[in-house]
Amino acid sequence: MDYQADNLDRASHFDEQCLFRSGENNYHSYRIPALLSVGEGRVIAVCEGRRDSLADDGDIDLVMKRSGDGGRTWSMMEVLLEGEGDTVGNPCLILVPEGPTVLLTFCRNNRQVLVMKSTDDGDNWSAPVEITDQVMPTGWTYIGTGPGHGIRMQNGRLIVPCWVGDDARMHGEVQASFVFYSDDGGGTWKHGSILDKDVCDECEVVELAGGTLYMNARSRHRKKQRAFSISDDGGESWSPVEHAPSLPELSCQGSIISLQNPDLPQQDIILLAAPANTEQRCHLTISISSDGGQTWPVSRLICEGSAAYSDLAVTSDSKILCLYESDNYTRITLARFSLKWCMSAKR
Repeated sequence: MDYQADNLDRASHFDEQCLFRSGENNYHSYRIPALLSVGEGRVIAVCEGRRDSLADDGDIDLVMKRSGDGGRTWSMMEVLLEGEGDTVGNPCLILVPEGPTVLLTFCRNNRQVLVMKSTDDGDNWSAPVEITDQVMPTGWTYIGTGPGHGIRMQNGRLIVPCWVGDDARMHGEVQASFVFYSDDGGGTWKHGSILDKDVCDECEVVELAGGTLYMNARSRHRKKQRAFSISDDGGESWSPVEHAPSLPELSCQGSIISLQNPDLPQQDIILLAAPANTEQRCHLTISISSDGGQTWPVSRLICEGSAAYSDLAVTSDSKILCLYESDNYTRITLARFSLKWCMSAKR
């Protein structure tokens, strides 16, 4: 992919820092970032702390850092939940404005789904409550929430992006995307229908004007183009999965957020963060759509080198945060930049 040279000075509009580094705090490595802005400069970053190896299973904890100044500085790392020999992971955060309350959905050994909540911006958390029976679709045995973040729709429905597998192995033969949702603030949950089987898996969702949901997902079987689907009923059913030739990938999780276009207040824009290389996980790119994901005419390179999973958030002072895996999974890095800087580039 060719990129236009910066039209704005990068140094004035972009900065980054390492939040989690392999080997620190007695963890072999850190993976699978989740990020949430909770207002007034407060931001929560959660990821997996992998005790013994980089492997996707094993003794894995959920760890957290918090910021009170829009992502400029961060607290010391806290262990949010210990795996105690199990795999506790796939963090997916949601902000419920009432309260406000932060919900954290996650998986244990990718066989159980649980949820915790905090009403004080992550200072304290409730005990985990299992919701597997409510959200696991019939006939599937393996599940992964998110990872990254879910959303609250304008009508109050909470949406958690998710994927399932057909057996108990880490990488099942058949996988598929779906969402589960709550209409009572996270008290009870239901799951929507499965998208086309074995076409996509890890996913995130945004709400478009009129209540339509747009899902963007990691594609399967070396399609090398990101997948997408639309729901007009709050995630209960989905359109046939399509692929976007303008969004190349090898196969990797990506993150999306929607926000108001400052130049056209009546128009929402979508930002997608994902590695835009078809041969390896690198060239982490922010792609921008202003027509509901139909076209992506603007892109901005965040990291040219090794980069993989990510999550996006917007701070209360309108800065964009991208928390992403970098340097061959040895770091989780936070990039902080302006929308103006992103919008100044074109493909």
